[in-house]
Amino acid sequence: MNNLFQLILRERYRELPAAVQHFHEVRIGQFTGKAEVKGATGVLARMLRKLAGFPAPAAETSLTLKVIRSEVQERWLRNFGGTQFSSTLTRFNRQNVLSENFGMLRFNYTLSVRDAGIHWQVVSWNFAGIPMPDSFGPDVVARESVNADGKYQFSVTVEFPFIGMLMEYSGWLEGQ
Repeated sequence: MNNLFQLILRERYRELPAAVQHFHEVRIGQFTGKAEVKGATGVLARMLRKLAGFPAPAAETSLTLKVIRSEVQERWLRNFGGTQFSSTLTRFNRQNVLSENFGMLRFNYTLSVRDAGIHWQVVSWNFAGIPMPDSFGPDVVARESVNADGKYQFSVTVEFPFIGMLMEYSGWLEGQ
């Protein structure tokens, strides 16, 4: 069975490090690790993080990620030191675009393999199914790779116009 990331990345998927492939191939998995979380301190940024269920800034926090996969969909349940949020990932319109839903928000990404990892780039977004202008959208920089210890590592930065850095988190995971 191919997984969602294999469907999108196609033959480039085989270029990924073993730890990244393993992360994407476990059908039902639980991964644990540590993360650092940063975020803007303004009132609007704090309020948006709270509404979305995103974690508050922390120099180091425990992280648990439960993943439930089928061939065409993944459900990621994140727990950053007691703060939980989740998303559902699917393939957008059978194209090589990854779609991630956070409740009423949907972000569509192109994925590329470079520097021994996966890079995510937002190409469009919508709210409640209504396409939103790129000029109001987030700048998301996300990357999956392997750290010096051979563990799966990640980094995600989400910045919005007029708000600044809503959230930035990075760390590592290990598990099934």
